[in-house]
Amino acid sequence: MKSILVALVFAFGISFIAVGQTRSRASSSTQSPARRMEIGPQAVWKPLEGKWEAIQEKCNLGQGKISVSCIASRMRKEGASPEAVEFTRLMKGEVYLSSFREMGKVDIAEVTRPLLNDPIVTDSILVNGSQKIVELWGKAKNIDITRDRNYSALVRRFPNLELWPMHGFETMQRLPQGGQRFIFNFTLLNGCHACEPAGSAQIAFDFDESGRFLRTSLVRLIQ
Repeated sequence: MKSILVALVFAFGISFIAVGQTRSRASSSTQSPARRMEIGPQAVWKPLEGKWEAIQEKCNLGQGKISVSCIASRMRKEGASPEAVEFTRLMKGEVYLSSFREMGKVDIAEVTRPLLNDPIVTDSILVNGSQKIVELWGKAKNIDITRDRNYSALVRRFPNLELWPMHGFETMQRLPQGGQRFIFNFTLLNGCHACEPAGSAQIAFDFDESGRFLRTSLVRLIQ
C-alpha cells in the first residue's frame, strides 16, 4: 500500500510540473508583440495618400495631445500589421514606420511624421541595439560645430550658421572592434528654417559589437 501511495505522489508531481511548464510556455507566447518583436520590415506601413493625416486629425485631443489607442484602432482598420501598430504605440502615436534597412546588429529605419505648418516628412532612426530606438537629433543637437577647421570660412559667408535636424544617411562603416559607425549629413542653415542652406555637417553615431551606443562625433563640415 505504501509503495502505491509513493507512486501516486510521484505521478502527481510529474503532472504538476508538466502543467506548469505548459502554462509558462503559453504565457511567453502570449506576450505583447511590442515586448517580443524586433523592429523590422514587418512593421513597415504604407497608408493610402491622406490616410495618416486623417487619422491624426480624428485622434487629435487638442493642445498638442493625441489619443494613441484611437490611432492604433484606425491603423488596424486601414490594414496596418500588428507590428506596425505596436511600433506606432511605442512611438506614442506620433509616427509610423515607413521603411527599414537591415545593417547588422543595429539597423536603420525611417519614420514618417507630420510637423506643424509643414508637409509630412521622414526622419531616420537607429533601431534594434541595446537601446531599442536611437533618435538622431537628440544625440546630435549639442555637437560643437565651431571646432571644425572649415567653420571659420563658413561663418564668414554665413554669419548665422546653425546646425539643423534635417539629415540624410551617408554610409555605415565597421569599427575595428566589430561595432558600427553610422554617418549622416545634417543640414547647416544661415539662421532659420527658411534661410539659405550653408552646407552640411557629417556626424557619426558609434555602436559597439553588442549594439550598445557609444558616442556621437563630428566628422567634418562641408560647404
